[in-house]
Amino acid sequence: MASFRMDCVLEWDGILSDPMTLTVNVIPDGPDHRGAGSFAMPTRFIGTAMRSEAPLRAIAHDGSGFDLTVHRFDMTTGIAYFRTLGALPVEDRRSA
Repeated sequence: MASFRMDCVLEWDGILSDPMTLTVNVIPDGPDHRGAGSFAMPTRFIGTAMRSEAPLRAIAHDGSGFDLTVHRFDMTTGIAYFRTLGALPVEDRRSA
């Protein structure tokens, strides 16, 4: 399975995370690519942005990005599991 890494910040309902590297497992879906993965939930999102129905957005340093939806949050480990919404910008970031 292909994956790519993106240095980014996460934005959720107006709240920004600290800079992080997000790894996305790429799932081919016809002409587009979708993805899934996990990340350590930023503390500032817990109890506030997590209640939001707005999508989470991964924003790269160049301003590009994509939306995510958290489908599961493990309260014991603090890990959020996500799926991407829409096509991924993977052409120049894909790795084996």
